[in-house]
Amino acid sequence: MEKKKRLSHIDGLRGLAIILVILFHMGEKTWAHGYLGVDIFLVISGYFLMINRLSVSSWGFSETFSFVKKRIRRIIFPMLVAILLAISIGFFLLGNGQEDLACDVGWWACIFRANFFLTKRLGDYFAPDSSYMPLLPMWYLSVLFQVYLLFAVGNALLQRLPRLWLGIVLGLAAFVSFAFDFSFLAHNILEGLGLPVWMQESEVSYYSTLPRIWEVMAGGWLACMASPIGSSHRQAFIYSLTGCALSLLPALGLLPGCPDEIDKLLCIIGTLLVIRYAPLCSFNRFLSNRVLTWLGSISFSLYLVHMPVIVSLRLWALGAFGWFDELTAFVLSIALAWCFWFFIEIRKPAFWLILLLWGGTLLLCRQGRKSNGFSNWVKATLHIEGSTSNRPYNEKQSCDDPTTTKLWNPSQSPDGDNSSPSDKNGVPFSLLHIGDKSKTPFFVLMGDSHAEHLYAGLDQAMRKAKLSGVYFTPYTVPFYDIPLRQFNVNPGTIRATFEWLRANPHLTHVIIGQRWISRWDGYYWGDKKTRAWSLLSDASSLRNRKYTPDELQSRRRISQALREYLSVLRDMGKKVILIAPTPEFGSALLFNKVLQWRNDPALTKATMNCTREAYLAYNDQVFKVFRQLRDEGLCEAIIEPLSTLRQDEDGFPCVKDGRYLMRDGNHLSTYGSIIMVQKLLPSIRAALLEESSAPAPQLP
Repeated sequence: MEKKKRLSHIDGLRGLAIILVILFHMGEKTWAHGYLGVDIFLVISGYFLMINRLSVSSWGFSETFSFVKKRIRRIIFPMLVAILLAISIGFFLLGNGQEDLACDVGWWACIFRANFFLTKRLGDYFAPDSSYMPLLPMWYLSVLFQVYLLFAVGNALLQRLPRLWLGIVLGLAAFVSFAFDFSFLAHNILEGLGLPVWMQESEVSYYSTLPRIWEVMAGGWLACMASPIGSSHRQAFIYSLTGCALSLLPALGLLPGCPDEIDKLLCIIGTLLVIRYAPLCSFNRFLSNRVLTWLGSISFSLYLVHMPVIVSLRLWALGAFGWFDELTAFVLSIALAWCFWFFIEIRKPAFWLILLLWGGTLLLCRQGRKSNGFSNWVKATLHIEGSTSNRPYNEKQSCDDPTTTKLWNPSQSPDGDNSSPSDKNGVPFSLLHIGDKSKTPFFVLMGDSHAEHLYAGLDQAMRKAKLSGVYFTPYTVPFYDIPLRQFNVNPGTIRATFEWLRANPHLTHVIIGQRWISRWDGYYWGDKKTRAWSLLSDASSLRNRKYTPDELQSRRRISQALREYLSVLRDMGKKVILIAPTPEFGSALLFNKVLQWRNDPALTKATMNCTREAYLAYNDQVFKVFRQLRDEGLCEAIIEPLSTLRQDEDGFPCVKDGRYLMRDGNHLSTYGSIIMVQKLLPSIRAALLEESSAPAPQLP
């Protein structure tokens, strides 16, 4: 009876945790701390892991194999079905960029490294891209399986240690994990006190496994305790009520101004108190009610399916996700989760069948990754127009000019290590020729993914203009002395780039393309929950937005870093041409497939255009910095896309001749790149050839 009560109240706790997670994904602004439900799950996992361990007298390698096999059967089969479900949704609803990302996450989830991939790709759990990722929950499954593996192997290796040394090892592991998790908070406190600190620019990635280990160990420690400290009904009720308050208040965002690390600590302490004392008092009735325990029993299935449901409804509603849509998403998630639980989770298929499904899912995701989206692979296989993959085109453009490739070693990455540089799909970085191959290149295009999507159009335009250049494909963010960890950009990359440019004095002009607004809008350096998808919002509200002191300080730092970067290029004798922000359509372009299915011309016109006023308001800070840099002589010219519009046009069209000009919400398609650069060609040619008769760009 005692075991049944304890399990029922933990099921209720699971039900509360999954509700918090779903609320967070439905409305990040309203339920900004609902993600703490994941921490509750980890504590519960640690608790049951230790209970299972204490029920076994000895733990050898046979027990390790049996444990891992059971966990694979428990996790893998539902996970694989969820991946296939998400890829199916992506095929019909997601834009190319997000579908590509879904295939990437699915691939890494199959080998239990989705959290590492998302750390590298997004860097931040709260990045805007995550709102439209049906496979976002896969990071947690990867962390969970890594914890299971560490638990199984650790038990086999450490069981022969004396109890004292075992306690020392486990305590040291918990301390390292805790210190790593709270390192940024400690850094800021010590820095505020004027004490010497280590170099740390941001919080530890939310996807990391190491800072999660102490949470699991906290649950395991609780399972090892012999008996509660306070055994009376009254004491147990007070402890349980306190624990519930400590868990829910931070998760519901009712502790404003409290650091995220402290919110997490309070939530975990509260979870431990509830698990320990709720079965001993009447508080157990609340947690053991039928609704919460039922939700807790299907919580794993609900965790897997809620994000695909939310993403699908958000796409179908074209981003206008109101309270009725949230309620609909919640109800549909529960209904689908029950079906998923009944038909998938509780089933125990043969192990060979799981391995077969595993291999098939891996191959499917691999094809999606190779073709930049599963639908692109289908289109290419069926010879259907519309594929957006540029890789075959790029492979034919490799630069073989012996002068330009000086100091370029394709077997050495720009960071100076010995790993082969490659993009997210494993394609080696290279130098790609632009324009007339019969001539020696005299300019270089570099930047982030926006430069990559300008490349095709610039190449076509330069062929017609009989000019020659080269595209420097490694990811380049032109800000000196600011490491951007989420993009693997660090001072070593910048030094290697400068060394290559110095070795090629014939490359006299540097064209930089960049998603400039993302460096100033607080997305990376200010409030981590700021969203950069407001381009369709009211322009006046964008102009009048109030920034926090931290955001303003970050903006000044970014501006100075760009100024220093361009100063180094000027000292080399390079002439810099900045490509002003290309138009963005917020999340609207993620809905291009939805609009095709709905086939409503009026809806297309209303949602697929970015107005001139909104564009100017959105990029106001960028234009201010650009004007300052031009006045200081740090850039030769500024090419801005407003010149591609006629005077009688207000918005940037997204569709031309029935073809999309954008690949996703903020990247040009190959066709869009060609169209835009054709209109910008006179300005670009004038800047490269330094024609004095060219009109000076009129920045807003």
